[in-house]
Amino acid sequence: MVMTKPPATKFPLATKKDIRDAYTDKISEVTDKIATYFGDGYTLVPNFEAIYPYAEAKDYGTSIGSAAFRYFESVVTYGKNLTDEGANDDAKSVLAEVIPTKTIKLVAEEDDKASYTGVRVNDEGELEIYFREDSFYSNTDYCCENIAQAIDEALFKKTPTALPLVTRKDLRDNWLAKKTDLEKELAEELNDTPFTLHFDAAAAWEALVAAWTALPKKKKSEIDLEAAKQNLGYCAYEYFSGLKSTISYRFGDDELMIEGFLEAVDKKEAHLVVVQELSDGRTYNDCVIEGETLLIRTVPGNWGVNTNDACEKLVELL
Repeated sequence: MVMTKPPATKFPLATKKDIRDAYTDKISEVTDKIATYFGDGYTLVPNFEAIYPYAEAKDYGTSIGSAAFRYFESVVTYGKNLTDEGANDDAKSVLAEVIPTKTIKLVAEEDDKASYTGVRVNDEGELEIYFREDSFYSNTDYCCENIAQAIDEALFKKTPTALPLVTRKDLRDNWLAKKTDLEKELAEELNDTPFTLHFDAAAAWEALVAAWTALPKKKKSEIDLEAAKQNLGYCAYEYFSGLKSTISYRFGDDELMIEGFLEAVDKKEAHLVVVQELSDGRTYNDCVIEGETLLIRTVPGNWGVNTNDACEKLVELL
């Protein structure tokens, strides 16, 4: 429930001065950075007339300009990490998708169960910074600390199968950044034979979301979609690291075992995939060889569980 108090029709002189000195004359510092980090065309809407009654009730009626500046400044403080300070065009395109109006506004929230302050994307495609009606000018520096979560929630609502921003970052940091080194280590275990690792993160996320969506409400907890969102890249690395560990432990320097593996997996590549059902009664994960390719498989309900064991039956496949 947002802003039901009648808006102000006029301001005291002290309030006008604060708006001029603390907001109007300074806000370009914020808008310039938002343009750099988010892209051009974003508009800040302080809603001074609408928020004044809430500010006055907390004896901040003459500080609404100062407060609005601080609220919007938090967008910069926390928003810059979303786009790597403007260098991440992919993230900026997501922002443009979920905030098509390119509007960032300040509003009061009259739900007494709401937090002191926060950020969200409303149904009109606007980014809202809100304060609880009894908490104007409280925790302004932290009002946008959950902006990434707000963007991802809006993205999921709009396009559930789209990779969340937090997932894309995890993939960059914990999978793509480490993939080449892991492939080199795996090649060393295979007598310096190049071996490539493949993970279609978009397909995996789509499979996880589809399985979660298909569950009735009471069974949604069977698939930890939030954990998968946070660790998709990390777990991908762990599954493939488990493959390397299995080869190191089971093959060692045995030329016969290494040659047998490379002959069976002639394409010299492994793929991590999410499937609906595993073979031979397996519960968490398994591995199979199909089309001269090694497939490491897991199911939606057990994503990230026992990653090191996925290839424990590898020798039996050869």
